[in-house]
Amino acid sequence: MVLAGIHQRETIAKAVNKAVKKARKEAVDEERRAVAAWYERQQAAQREGRPFDEPPPGYVNRDAGGSPSG
Repeated sequence: MVLAGIHQRETIAKAVNKAVKKARKEAVDEERRAVAAWYERQQAAQREGRPFDEPPPGYVNRDAGGSPSG
């Protein structure tokens, strides 16, 4: 009975660790996509001579009490 409980906890811990690793990878991939899209918008504006004042993803203007954008 005790060994079954230990095995169950180990199985759950492995599943949680796997889910956390997957979530981290997805978050990193999402951030990379957001930065790439922002960069493309910035470059397009520059090529077209348009102003571009959009802050990069995750930028926080601490002076204005802002929160992360994006």
